[in-house]
Amino acid sequence: MANAQGLPGMESYLIMPEGLYGFTAPKGQLEQAGPVLQTILMSVRPTLKWHAYINNISQLRKQADINDAQ
Repeated sequence: MANAQGLPGMESYLIMPEGLYGFTAPKGQLEQAGPVLQTILMSVRPTLKWHAYINNISQLRKQADINDAQ
């Protein structure tokens, strides 16, 4: 999920990898399918295993940043 957050006139972004998604539908039907697709997306129930997986990726990225800075 990409959330735009910030003060008026000052926009920033928070990108959360466990929430990135995209929608597809037949040409010209995405607007009509949107509500159903959004309902499906919001019904997902992540497990502890999924959260551990995302946390592991986050730790690997942090370590890579530290290594790049050295």
